[in-house]
Amino acid sequence: MPRRARGRSHPHAPTSSPDIARTLNLYEPLLFRDRDYRLEMLVAKSVTASPDAKTWTAVLRDGIKFHDGRPVTPADVVATFRRITDPKDPKNGAASLGMLAEVVPVGENAVEFRLAEPSATFDDYLGQYPLGIVPADFDVKKPIGTGPFRVSTFTPGLQSEFVRNEHYWRPGEPYLDKLVLIDFAEYDAVYRAHFTEPFPARTTVAVGGPARPPANTHEPAARRSAWISARSASMRASRSGDGRSPVLGW
Repeated sequence: MPRRARGRSHPHAPTSSPDIARTLNLYEPLLFRDRDYRLEMLVAKSVTASPDAKTWTAVLRDGIKFHDGRPVTPADVVATFRRITDPKDPKNGAASLGMLAEVVPVGENAVEFRLAEPSATFDDYLGQYPLGIVPADFDVKKPIGTGPFRVSTFTPGLQSEFVRNEHYWRPGEPYLDKLVLIDFAEYDAVYRAHFTEPFPARTTVAVGGPARPPANTHEPAARRSAWISARSASMRASRSGDGRSPVLGW
């Protein structure tokens, strides 16, 4: 019997490609590298360093809200990084934050990252997808972030249905009403879904297979091609301007 992927919706500990797809669409870090590999401000509107590069200040974007309509506050950012760097349970992004001594709120819309040693590239370390900002009272069973989509239903190892985040900070986005992520443990199933499944308009469908493409050189080229094109499409889901056609992801 095929092995069923468990699937998670934890923003700071994704373990598979479908987990990453969920993370990218539900949560956002303070900043992130865009398609041209330039740092783009997301939850923050600016991130700047002190002259000695030991203190970095992140100013939050004006009016940014979580899926439930609550405003993002410095306390939420502080709590997020405490969760990520918890020494008893460090999350995926903690390894690159070893120089971080503390995160403190500054006024009503900013936080300071105080480092134990100078770092001229700390903003790059902050620009990782597993560093999504979540509410201080975050509950992994009720995932809330600032991403373009919010959770409608989630069945671990099977399927996730997300709907448009009406509080999203980018005007007019996302362009789609619904995002469906389907988890598959085998490439044959991904291939069939990629080419044969009908889906309603204005719905993006991300078909989730294993984390890497088939390594077997005897694997049919079409199946390998499906994995590659599907993976690329998923990354474009929330930013696609064509709301009329479904897009398949990985």
